Amino acid sequence: MKQTTNIKIVEGSTYAKALSKLKKSGQDRPMTILELAKVRINNSEYFDLGFDTCNAVVYSGTGKFKVITQCKELIDLKPDFNNYCLATDYSKIQSSEIEIDDTFNHNLTYKEVLKHKGWLALFENDKQTLKKYADIVFKSKERAMGFYICNIKDTLRGVWLYDMSNYSNVDCVKYLSSGARFLLKLPSSLDITKKQSSEFDRGYNQCKKDIKKILTEHQMLDVWEIIK
Repeated sequence: MKQTTNIKIVEGSTYAKALSKLKKSGQDRPMTILELAKVRINNSEYFDLGFDTCNAVVYSGTGKFKVITQCKELIDLKPDFNNYCLATDYSKIQSSEIEIDDTFNHNLTYKEVLKHKGWLALFENDKQTLKKYADIVFKSKERAMGFYICNIKDTLRGVWLYDMSNYSNVDCVKYLSSGARFLLKLPSSLDITKKQSSEFDRGYNQCKKDIKKILTEHQMLDVWEIIK
């Protein structure tokens, strides 16, 4: 796995305070579980820390839950929010329903992870990335990537992705009032190069238009055919 220092850490005493810092740094939302997994696949040092996300889980209280990928309720939290969860009407959440069974609340085998409905929901059904991620985790673990949940009716909870020493488990009961940590993704050198190239192209094309206009006005299009 290649290493990089292109990502900074943003922390706060609560989810909302860390979120406020993240937004002030120029990022409009926390990463999703899928985005974090892709970072870890290419940057092994980020397996050493756990991270909060903008994913959320909402519980029915009757043995079912729903996963939200980019949870607006979390992304829009005000800096002074300090409750452990959000009260939410489960029936109004537009997301696939997942039934809680005996594959939750304990660590899993490699094969169990690849077909686990909770992990597939968090990975947005990207089976290829889930496999790549699990391949790395299970190089040193026989059982890992437990999917830990609760079942408190009409509550919306944050999702925390643990570090490798904690088996890269996922905590879907994370208190929003506890300390939080996000990854702040900065523009890569490739992104900067593309931006500079794009700006150059715009300037160059405008220059060509101006030259053609001048030559047309002076009836010198034969010169344009040479220099264009």
